[in-house]
Amino acid sequence: MSRKRLATLVPTPQATRTTASRPSYRQQVEQYADEAMDIHDTLAGRMQQMTAEEFESVLRPVFQQDEWELIAVGAVLDFPVGELQVFVMPHHQAVVPDCGEGGACG
Repeated sequence: MSRKRLATLVPTPQATRTTASRPSYRQQVEQYADEAMDIHDTLAGRMQQMTAEEFESVLRPVFQQDEWELIAVGAVLDFPVGELQVFVMPHHQAVVPDCGEGGACG
């Protein structure tokens, strides 16, 4: 990207003051930009064209930084539930119907 193009993307102090002092102006500019660029439909169309593997490769880096936290929380929550099952399940014996020698119940 050229320096001239990059400079147009960096907000100037004047532009920052203008958009801060006139919220309705900023909303109008954002609405116009959204409509002119059609970002929503463009992204939706391109995402629908992706394969499952491509879509996963886009999302994976987003969740990868928090992955260890998800694993830790899962372990903390699963341990007490597993212990509860150890104590509750032996007290509930499965009832198996007696189907006789033929094996047909009914």
